[in-house]
Amino acid sequence: MNKLLFVKIIVCFLTFLLVLGAFSALGTIYKKVNEKPKTTTIELNQPKNTYIADFKIEKNDIFVLVKGKNGTSVSDKIVIVDKFGKTPNITLNLSKE
Repeated sequence: MNKLLFVKIIVCFLTFLLVLGAFSALGTIYKKVNEKPKTTTIELNQPKNTYIADFKIEKNDIFVLVKGKNGTSVSDKIVIVDKFGKTPNITLNLSKE
């Protein structure tokens, strides 16, 4: 009789652990699925009379083509920005001079 009680206690304990582990796994999966993607804001600090004409992402760098609006004296430039913000912006002017 004592052995049967011991087996019942072991079975209940293992069932409890199984249910606890299943709920824990479901909770972790739910958090991963509903996780919002991380966003980064990059400030280019360009004059008001410019606009972004094109951009390209390669490895850890973002290459941004910045052009001046029609009728302005702002020359076109390429701004190179590190995606992670570890290095400062690098600006390449594309003037025809």
